[in-house]
Amino acid sequence: MVVHDTLLKIGLFLLVIGVALVITHVASRFISGLSELPPFLYVSYNFDGLSIGTSPILMLLLVVIYFLIFR
Repeated sequence: MVVHDTLLKIGLFLLVIGVALVITHVASRFISGLSELPPFLYVSYNFDGLSIGTSPILMLLLVVIYFLIFR
């Protein structure tokens, strides 16, 4: 039963990370001023047509949530 609960927590954590990254990327397409935000709020990278956008604060928040879940 403990393994099942741990796998459930890991799955939920990965789901939250995936949704947050998708929302961040979609928002960068529709909000043109997003690229003007300070780098600690939003960072966007472009590699040969592949655009990746993320938020360092969001990543830090997700790591804190991870440690709160798995302590």
